[in-house]
Amino acid sequence: MNFAIVEELSLDLIELANVFAGISDHVNDNLKDSGYGPGVSSIIFGVNCIDPKLLVPSRDFETGFVLYKKYTKASRQLDVKIKLNHKELSDATEMDVAKILVRGFFNSRLSVVELNIKDFAADAFYEDVISVLSNYLPAEESYQEKIFHYQHRQALKFEANEKMLREEFWRLVHSSRSETNNSLDKQIEILTTKLGALTESEIVGFECMLRELLVEANHYNVMAIQKMAEGWVTDDSFLYFRCKIILQGQAIFQNAIENPDLVVERMDASQSGELLLYVADTAFANKFGESTEKVFPREYASKIIDYNSDDFPIGGEDWNEEDLPKRFPALWKAYH
Repeated sequence: MNFAIVEELSLDLIELANVFAGISDHVNDNLKDSGYGPGVSSIIFGVNCIDPKLLVPSRDFETGFVLYKKYTKASRQLDVKIKLNHKELSDATEMDVAKILVRGFFNSRLSVVELNIKDFAADAFYEDVISVLSNYLPAEESYQEKIFHYQHRQALKFEANEKMLREEFWRLVHSSRSETNNSLDKQIEILTTKLGALTESEIVGFECMLRELLVEANHYNVMAIQKMAEGWVTDDSFLYFRCKIILQGQAIFQNAIENPDLVVERMDASQSGELLLYVADTAFANKFGESTEKVFPREYASKIIDYNSDDFPIGGEDWNEEDLPKRFPALWKAYH
């Protein structure tokens, strides 16, 4: 699939043209071998950022406001044009531009999904492009410190040959999610079926990678999202919420830890991610039988990482509830 970002900038921002070109090339290089269905073969994403003083009437649009969207069936091309807030781009660094683009894609997502393009996995496309753009975003220092600390706990870390590759794990999550209508229970069913088609070591590897991701998501930022989305946090509910975050895909997972204010897509408080904890064992039992003498994934992986233990302190900076509106204004606005 071909992808390009085409910028429209006023003269005061023209120095950012090379930044946009570099980011566009980066995204295209990462997505060119990806397939989102035969319905779309190329996507042109226009970003418009003109000094509001040049517009009649003068208006500085919110980042992600969709100006134009069109799908041409004959050429299988999707054209979208969104606004980027001019004030936000003034004096922006390359990191800032990527961060603004992530928010622009987030805010335009529903409008594009509403086109209902046949044979095009729009949600999967958005998940991937936001994930690629997120590689430009610097993680919080506290998160980097947590990962560094975790990497030195060798007794609590899986060997490379034990766990599934992250890319493969996220591919399974994305593909299962793209086949549902935002139903976590249905996604679990599909994911279980997909895992059942894999080998014994791959199913166990999925469980190992899941546990590593649950440890990474043991973070105060993720807890803050749950507090605003569901209204309460307990030990069990926080574990299930981390499962729910993982089921949303790589982009939301990464931003939940590193940039929570970008996770403005509302989480359905009535749905639980708890069943993700048992998906590998269920697939394993379906494949080899409940009475098999083989070691089940949860039994194997829990000897290395027990996510219910106190071995993994919560990462990031703690918060008080009254601080949440100021610390995460976009997220607070989405739920209030």
